Amino acid sequence: MKKVLTLTLFVSVILLTGCFLPSVKTFNSNSNGWRPAEFVPSQGILLIERVEWPRKQQRKIEAFMKKKYGYKYEFVDAKELADSTGRYADKNVYRFAIAYSYDLHRMSGMEPGRASSSISMFDFHFVDRLKNKSHAPTGIGSSWASVTFKKMMEAVLKK
Repeated sequence: MKKVLTLTLFVSVILLTGCFLPSVKTFNSNSNGWRPAEFVPSQGILLIERVEWPRKQQRKIEAFMKKKYGYKYEFVDAKELADSTGRYADKNVYRFAIAYSYDLHRMSGMEPGRASSSISMFDFHFVDRLKNKSHAPTGIGSSWASVTFKKMMEAVLKK
């Protein structure tokens, strides 16, 4: 009986995961508008909001950018990104930014008496600072900010 219950639970998780994970085709095709059509990596300087926690994820993002992104970019704090009068005030030079979101999803126990658990999700979205427009998040959120960031930037660089 226990084996049947375990197998049923395993199959259910696999099926439900397939329903909730975004397809790579949808992500790459930009069907939800996550990537601005006007964004050209070789033009201007891309601002990227620093991931505050965990710091190891930020270091991985920085290493990825240094290795893979051959254009100009700068990492900034959220405060600097929101400031329209400081160092990054020229929205023609610093038109596009990438900001992150962090959500904590709580899942209740699957069985009576089981504790609930939480899953953290990082996702990223482009901000067109010239048009004052935030684009949709990628939709491929992950518990690891660097994983989502790398997938997003690999899709940007393929274009």
